[in-house]
Amino acid sequence: MFTLNELITIGIPCAPGAEEFARFAISTARKTALNSNRLHFHLAIPENCERNSYDSLAKEYNCHISTVDITGLPDGRMKNGLAHCRGLQILYQSFETKLAILCDNDAAFLDHGWDRRLVNLLSETVVIVGTAYLQTPVEHLALPQGVAKPIFKYQRFPNVIACLFDVASMRQAGIDFLRHEQMAEKNGFMPILLDDPELTRLAGVPDGAFWLLDTGFDLPVRVRKAGRDGLALPLQSMTESGLLAHDLPRRMTDGTVLPGGSEVYCLGQRPMFSHFGKASRRSFQSKEAQSWVDAVERWIGDETRWKLASEGTQ
Repeated sequence: MFTLNELITIGIPCAPGAEEFARFAISTARKTALNSNRLHFHLAIPENCERNSYDSLAKEYNCHISTVDITGLPDGRMKNGLAHCRGLQILYQSFETKLAILCDNDAAFLDHGWDRRLVNLLSETVVIVGTAYLQTPVEHLALPQGVAKPIFKYQRFPNVIACLFDVASMRQAGIDFLRHEQMAEKNGFMPILLDDPELTRLAGVPDGAFWLLDTGFDLPVRVRKAGRDGLALPLQSMTESGLLAHDLPRRMTDGTVLPGGSEVYCLGQRPMFSHFGKASRRSFQSKEAQSWVDAVERWIGDETRWKLASEGTQ
């Protein structure tokens, strides 16, 4: 469908103080792409960010920068999440290339040749490829009857930690990242109980469970309703995949955060992305962040090891 020379815009929504994370994301994308000249970068930063450091980053990598209006957002923990949604929407609406990536500022590209490999996975049916949520509840909600119901994020479909997609197909599906803010205003960030079999199927959430309406919550619903689908790259433990053992600390499948708290997402046996997580609350200079950065750089730089480890996943 797309050639190796097809331009890709990488959109990165940023938070205050996250410019070094964004710089690292950009550098890993460029280092591991077969054709880095096809990559364009666009950052979305909240208006309360220190602009000088981002301007320096934009000059270094010829990035475009858009400012996110955070007027009217509530103070507190949810402010960053809603600003993130507004940033995603600005980036998504701005894309002029046929292919685009949305990724968190604290994501890293691990696979040499990811641009060819991921693009080749797109088809008339599969219009988005990317990282997936754990297939376990994020928590349980206690009900008045004394019953605890599990709360899930959507399942077996790419999320916006890092995803590549066909821009036209996503727009035809009616994707709008501001729906998270609209739903938050409507139900106060509370998850909703799924009792509609069709919605349960589209979201991939178990029947009778609660659905957490987080960022991009209706991506699988709208894409699947449009007759298309996505390919999810699961979060894999190092012991399950046999890869990167003791190199990239990760979040365990039960949600327990190990030192570093980072995650690795694989295509078969091939590590594609890593995600540090919660960068808005953790400094790039912290011990945990630097441990993650060092591990990613060792993996990218060890050609023999990553070629052998990912053998068989073309």
